Amino acid sequence: DGEAWRRSIALASTGDELGGILAERANAFLARHPTEEDRLRRLFTFKLATVREDGEPTRRRALRSEFSADEWGLVTELADHPNRLLITASPESGQTYAEVAHEAIFRGWHRLREWMNGEREFLIWKSGLESNRRQWQATPEQSRHDALLMGLALANAQNWYLKRADDLTAGDREFIDLSLKRESVEREQRQRERTRHRALVAIVLALIPLAVLAVISVYQSREAIFQQSIAVQQRDTALVSQSRLLASLSRQFLQDGDPSGSALLALAALPDRNVEKPLLTDAVEALRLALSIQ
Repeated sequence: DGEAWRRSIALASTGDELGGILAERANAFLARHPTEEDRLRRLFTFKLATVREDGEPTRRRALRSEFSADEWGLVTELADHPNRLLITASPESGQTYAEVAHEAIFRGWHRLREWMNGEREFLIWKSGLESNRRQWQATPEQSRHDALLMGLALANAQNWYLKRADDLTAGDREFIDLSLKRESVEREQRQRERTRHRALVAIVLALIPLAVLAVISVYQSREAIFQQSIAVQQRDTALVSQSRLLASLSRQFLQDGDPSGSALLALAALPDRNVEKPLLTDAVEALRLALSIQ
């Protein structure tokens, strides 16, 4: 029984003495099985330890599902006499798991400390990833999407994933995959929104000359002074409405995160050499805001 064995070794010795006993057993196992060193290193370093940036390594409870059949065979051997380096247990309400017999092995076994020091950066990140993944799993289903990795944390995870996927659990790999998928979907949505904005800008800008020509045509067709006065008023009213519409669209594009499109619309709302548009405060303010974001 795993708990009984843990109590027995705790009573037998403590601190450095216990670490020394476990280190002797580990070295004796390697002496009998020299070809198992790499598997032993990967087992203790990547599956059975949690490493925090501000503390010593601590035991990690690794579920049976995290091990291949060959790895679990090694676990079983290390838990049996005469090794007694690990403990396995099968609780009634959970999965079978394995963990180190005592955390003193992290302090007492010099070779293990060397292995872990060589992987410290990766192990610190891996422990943080597992903590984030457990928080994500504990988040209610309706909010779980927002608990995935994003930003710098996702970029770091992707970098380690590409280099060390084999040293991550299936659960951690799935967590990163889902985070990357969400980021890809959101990036595509942002790209579609930018494309829609630019298409709308192009349409509006293409319609401006037609609208201006229509206004000028009406103006030129008036023969009488009275009729010309009415045409001028209609033209000015249309141009003011047009400028206000463009200024309004400019502010909307700025709110939607498209400062380039906002600036183009604001410029279109201002007077130019070809058309005597009115100079509206709304258009000037819209251009100022758009340029301040550039």
